[in-house]
Amino acid sequence: MKTMSNTGALRIDDICRTERYYTATLLPIILFHNSFEGLKSFVELLKEKNVTQTDNNGNISPIDIVSPNEKIEIVTEMDIVRDVKYYSNWIIGLKDITIVGSESLRPDVVIIIGRSLIVIEGKYFDNSSSATNVSKIRNQLTNQQNVIKNILMKFPGYDIQSYSHIFLSPSYGYSTDDIGCNGIINWKDISNLSKKVLGDKHYVTERLMESNNLYSYVIGEKSANSKVKNYCGKYKIGEIIKKHDNGEDLLIGFTGGLSKLRSISKDKIQSHDFKWDYRLKPVGTKIPVNWILISKFFDTIKELHPYLFTK
Repeated sequence: MKTMSNTGALRIDDICRTERYYTATLLPIILFHNSFEGLKSFVELLKEKNVTQTDNNGNISPIDIVSPNEKIEIVTEMDIVRDVKYYSNWIIGLKDITIVGSESLRPDVVIIIGRSLIVIEGKYFDNSSSATNVSKIRNQLTNQQNVIKNILMKFPGYDIQSYSHIFLSPSYGYSTDDIGCNGIINWKDISNLSKKVLGDKHYVTERLMESNNLYSYVIGEKSANSKVKNYCGKYKIGEIIKKHDNGEDLLIGFTGGLSKLRSISKDKIQSHDFKWDYRLKPVGTKIPVNWILISKFFDTIKELHPYLFTK
């Protein structure tokens, strides 16, 4: 169910839409917990989701990782091509790296467990084509696998025998065959994992639960161009004023938000049919800039057009 904070107040960490906050800050806290007990639970999650692994010969089989007490590494946001090239003169046995680096080659999380490698590419509040288009996702993952196979799997001093390339998404709207990876998990899975490992009152769990709610509220399973109705009805300005005075907790829809609202004429204000929806139980999804808390809408209109409030 889509929800929004009962207080109407969004925290700073709630409005963060940068995936690195989730993949490089919150997720590792789960994995590191209690000397990698969280990591072991994460591996069990991958098994439950039927994630596979690919060996050095390209053979694919169900993921089979037994967490050892040594040789565990977790690295986030590593620019593998750049960083390996930087230290190449100091790495004995390293072959020349001919891959040209780019930001798309940088996976969000790299995990080494003994002779196994887990590489995670995550997406969250990004609704752009690079994060939602199947062919673009597949292209990014294919390019990352070039780095996995030719750098990480062959890195001197390691005996890595298999890799699992994971796509971490807000939804399950993809298949492993379509995007070319070993498994797909979503952020609700990670939220449930956090609850299991850290408890439901832990900061990480609460933030992940709230982010899932907020994602459903503003984006959901549909794209921003979805034709699904996302409002309950339409009101003239006089009815909105009455609803505000009665204390109703609504959102008022207006394309362009407050900045656009401030620029329209009094005639437009009076003639316009404003979309409205319940804040706590909305219909469809919302682009926040186009939906205004009724209290802020009321204050703005009263400031710009006080004559509307004279009796």
